[in-house]
Amino acid sequence: MLSASRALRGSVLLVLTVALASGCGSDAAPDGGTPPEGDSSMRDGGLDPLLDAGVDPTLDASPTGDAGNACSTDPCGDANCTPLSDGGVACCPPPLVGARCDMLDWCTTSPCMNGGACTHIDERSVRCDCVEGFVGRLCEHPDPCEASPCSNGGTCAHTEDGAFACTCPAPYVGDTCGSVDLCTTSPCLNGGTCTPEGEEGFRCACAPGFLGDTCARIDECLSNPCLNGGTCTNGVDGFTCACPPGYSGSTCLTNVDDCPTPDPCLNGGTCVDGLDDYDCDCAPSFGGDDCSVSCSGATATAVVDGDWTAPATWGGVVPSSGTFVVIPTGRTVTIPAGVTVRSVGCAGISVSGTLVNRGHLTADRVLNLRGPSPAVAATLRNEGTLVLDDGLSSTAGLAGLSVFVNAAGGTFTTRGSVTFNRLTNGGTWTIADGAAGCTSNTSCAFDSSGTVTVAAGAVLDVSVPPVQTAVSSGSLVNHGTFRTSRVFENRGIFESTGRMETIFDGEIGCSFTNGGTGTLTSSGTIDSNCPLASHGAFTNTGILDARGVMRAHGTFTNEASGVIRVAGLTELFGAFVNRGRLSAQPDGRVSIQSGTLTNHGTISVVGRFQAQEGGTLHIVAGGLLEAFEPIGNWGTYDVEGTLVVGGSRGHLNNQGTVHQRCGSTVSLSRGGESWGGNPAMVESPCP
Repeated sequence: MLSASRALRGSVLLVLTVALASGCGSDAAPDGGTPPEGDSSMRDGGLDPLLDAGVDPTLDASPTGDAGNACSTDPCGDANCTPLSDGGVACCPPPLVGARCDMLDWCTTSPCMNGGACTHIDERSVRCDCVEGFVGRLCEHPDPCEASPCSNGGTCAHTEDGAFACTCPAPYVGDTCGSVDLCTTSPCLNGGTCTPEGEEGFRCACAPGFLGDTCARIDECLSNPCLNGGTCTNGVDGFTCACPPGYSGSTCLTNVDDCPTPDPCLNGGTCVDGLDDYDCDCAPSFGGDDCSVSCSGATATAVVDGDWTAPATWGGVVPSSGTFVVIPTGRTVTIPAGVTVRSVGCAGISVSGTLVNRGHLTADRVLNLRGPSPAVAATLRNEGTLVLDDGLSSTAGLAGLSVFVNAAGGTFTTRGSVTFNRLTNGGTWTIADGAAGCTSNTSCAFDSSGTVTVAAGAVLDVSVPPVQTAVSSGSLVNHGTFRTSRVFENRGIFESTGRMETIFDGEIGCSFTNGGTGTLTSSGTIDSNCPLASHGAFTNTGILDARGVMRAHGTFTNEASGVIRVAGLTELFGAFVNRGRLSAQPDGRVSIQSGTLTNHGTISVVGRFQAQEGGTLHIVAGGLLEAFEPIGNWGTYDVEGTLVVGGSRGHLNNQGTVHQRCGSTVSLSRGGESWGGNPAMVESPCP
């Protein structure tokens, strides 16, 4: 048996060895971090913790007192005491315990504050069960929820750092649930987007087809039920149409019969209903509004240059409204300002020379421009008010040229058929009815710097020969039909609520260009079969069928009501914003070249779709791209909304960069088979 002094030395050596071997002099916690608060027992190392605790390693450590528990007399002081099988004790500096001081118990360092109860979990952790009123990992913080900070029924939860968070019931929001956000109640129906407005208000941005404060009502006007230019207004259970003059009925389909009773047309004339008006179809040899003017069959021919009202101009007479007037080659006749001239339907005007109108000229019968030869043109120049109720006939080719100039300040109104050879418009031209178009001659030209208005039902065809370019640098307003099968360029303002047609000619070709200074706005229908290039601003709120090549270099916006169907090649070089619906048809191809396509609406791909290097597709929150055919990316896809690669053929070949932002959705119908190339860069962490 060992002597008492040898036993003491063995116990002391055990404590020392264990302390040194276990790193008792280190501040390291079991998990490599900082020990629980309040623990300083391992800061000095060696035997210092025992000496600081009042344990003298030179004393006899043989047990005294309770033989069953050598630690009952507190021989280790502040050190942790473990009874040994031989009756001795092992004194270990906190947090070490055990016969060899080779185990950890962080609860021995009293880490739990404010009366918290400590439970040893493992050598790396403890659990503090806090008394009421305190929170935190070590019960070090007063409980912030004790003061009930969450108002309006909010639920309070504390965090480990002593802060609190409120879970608010709708419609309350804010740190303490003190504010109201009615959008949390999802008031916007049918896919509408809610935006808070004011302190306790909201505003709904409705999806196409719905309207009302909460988007609960169907937009009955979306299908444009009102015909002939009628204005649609939504009602509670339907719609009403405000019809333009001359039309009636629930959809403005009926042309009102404006012919009065009794028949106002004299001398055997017949009343013909018009739009909010009527005309008299007069018997031969009669003319005028009511067929009251008798045509004598006389002809007045200009013999010298002069005023219309000067007898000398016509050989001693002044033409009446029933006289057929001839202005021969080499003669110039002028209607002075302030003079009104009427040529009724049974008479007429034929110009081979020059007619200048500075007054007010109305021709009920077709006015003829007949040039004698290509070297000498028949010319009509309007500087006043000119009304052609039955149109204009311009002869060209071997019969000669004809030139029509509507000068700045001139007002020109046409009904019936208008054919022009060389037309220059600097004033105001209204095509109230009928069709106006270029003659099929190599010298035909159209140049407008003024205002041209095509009324509903009327047609303007600017199909000039391939050696010419039809140009509009002023304002062109189309409520009827605008058509071209040749080259046309808009350099001014082009507004279309009607129909625009570009017709492909296989022998000559055609193109429609919206120039850099041009602004093109369409709320009607565009049927494009020719190359269409836009360098300026292009806004579509109607329907655009792009069967030919379409290139967007400037700013192109497809608004929420807009529909674009691509059945040819569309290349984007500028800024293209889609808020409506854009679809790549089976034969269609959409290629983002060096531009940016920002999608707020829906892009549907059953053809081809790709972003080239330098091209960017941005699907914003709420936007959708759904692809049922292979699509490609060599540029950038920035997805905040929804990207669906669906169907049996849907596939994304990503050779560029795809950023999948927080809150976005990427859906792959065939899993990994729907995605090839570079993986998406997923934004993380998300708030």
